[in-house]
Amino acid sequence: MNCEYGAGQLEITFAPMYGIAGPDAGASFKTAVKELCQARGLIASFMTKPFGINAVGNGGHFNFSLWKDGNLQGTEFTKRFIAGVLHHAPALEALCSPTPPCYERHGHWAPTHANSGYEDRMAAIRIKDEYMELRMPSASSNPYLVVAGLIAAGLHGVEEELTGGEKLPTNLPDALLELEKD
Repeated sequence: MNCEYGAGQLEITFAPMYGIAGPDAGASFKTAVKELCQARGLIASFMTKPFGINAVGNGGHFNFSLWKDGNLQGTEFTKRFIAGVLHHAPALEALCSPTPPCYERHGHWAPTHANSGYEDRMAAIRIKDEYMELRMPSASSNPYLVVAGLIAAGLHGVEEELTGGEKLPTNLPDALLELEKD
């Protein structure tokens, strides 16, 4: 846990986990923090821009790597998986940014285009040495929906050799239209 960019904004990270354990940890953490604060008469918010703050919004970035049978997947599989995620990114935005304030993050450490880049904090997928970071999700997102969408989109890319690179929706109604079309 460390301080982030805004007043009272903290970054919480978890050790790598396999399968559904990652979303479980995120959901359990958010619930526990809310309950502990409520018991003390406080409010814990995972809103993107609580109280109208004029600062970087709260993200819910999701770090992942691709494994099969105990082995890290190769470059070709990973490229196709990423292409699938980027192809479906406009629709995934509805899952990653489920409330109107989420879209105020765009351009402030949150992506505006369906792209990837090595150590690029403005890319939809930030490529790191042995894992990737989906930077689209806000702190308001449901980790289970984000993971389900990520896996479905990525596997579709592997199967169909898709391409990506579109601009992301800039508001929730447009993101919902993209989700419906997809």
